[in-house]
Amino acid sequence: MQGCANNLGTLMAGRFFLGFGSALMSAPQYMAEISPVHLRGRLVGIFGACFQVGSLVMSGINIGLTEIDSNWCWRIPFLLQGLFPLIFCLAIFWLAPESPRYYILRDREEDARKVIAKYHTTSGELDHPLVEIVIQQMRDSVHRTETFKQFWDFRIFFTRKVGFRTLVLVLYSIFQQWNGGGIISTYLVPTLETVGIDQPRQQLGINLGLTAVYLIFTLAGSYLVDKIRRRTMLFLGLVSFVLLQTASTISSWQYLETGSKAAASLSILWIFLFQTFSSLFIATMHNLYPVEILSLPLRAKGMALYGVIQGAAGTINTYGISVGISKIGYKIYTVFIVYNTIQLLLVYFLFPETSKLSLEEIDSVFETPGVSPVKMSLKIEKTRRKYKKNARANLASGAD
Repeated sequence: MQGCANNLGTLMAGRFFLGFGSALMSAPQYMAEISPVHLRGRLVGIFGACFQVGSLVMSGINIGLTEIDSNWCWRIPFLLQGLFPLIFCLAIFWLAPESPRYYILRDREEDARKVIAKYHTTSGELDHPLVEIVIQQMRDSVHRTETFKQFWDFRIFFTRKVGFRTLVLVLYSIFQQWNGGGIISTYLVPTLETVGIDQPRQQLGINLGLTAVYLIFTLAGSYLVDKIRRRTMLFLGLVSFVLLQTASTISSWQYLETGSKAAASLSILWIFLFQTFSSLFIATMHNLYPVEILSLPLRAKGMALYGVIQGAAGTINTYGISVGISKIGYKIYTVFIVYNTIQLLLVYFLFPETSKLSLEEIDSVFETPGVSPVKMSLKIEKTRRKYKKNARANLASGAD
């Protein structure tokens, strides 16, 4: 529809239906549900990195299309962007298994056992002890959390039992949009213009480089996410954001005052470093953490709520950055410095640790009465470390 549009109304209608379809996709949720615990972070991270493969290809194509002096310079990208979704739609029903948690919700336990045996064990045997353990955890999760059956009824998210999950979900939804990444993703061109880079080919080249950096370091982050705690990843990402946005403010100010090419070059360096740390520490978390904090019966509606809040926050952010850059220029960075500092404190006090826990064990973190979820998650982690240390010591003494 967008590639064949002959007026602005048709183009905008295509954008609307594209956004509507994107909101219906539950791919991150699916990847987290189908993955074994020890591989969940890595697989979800690789999934997120694959978005940048298409982005990288299209960025390169767009550079070449700048030489075309006709409407095809913008029609071709729209048409090409429909190719891989078409291939995906044709292949998904034959290649992708159903989520075992979906089968449990539909009382199809035998089908769930087959999926778990195939994808969570090395032997593929239905009677493997791990299969029964995972099935029991899923059963318990379904029975623990009562939910309203109607698809439109979200009242459970505002009850005392689920309220803390909702709070963390809302804060993370806003954080994903308001951390300052929009300056690079949506308003890269006016941002570059503030430091004197105003040629389209230069701007597209920088965008291509940023996309390549995002792809490489998101892949690196997907291998890092299961080796470093989730909270630590968020801390490192937020601290790097504050430092780099402060550096960007200083170098942009110096360029405005002196016209120094060195200051302009430093501003570009800070943008690339921001992209590096964002993809390494934060990008993987966007597809992972919201899924982890939602229990099985809440997950579908919870991710829908996450999408709505994220969309609303994104709309405010998009128009806010537009007004901010036009009114105060490079000083827009100071807004994000303040916000990311506040978010850092919120993560420390409110965000539970979910690394190395099954999705059902995370339910216990949120649902144990009288205990702070953050303290509960850290206590579980400490206990696990102590158990592993004792087990290694016993193994060593036994070998002697």
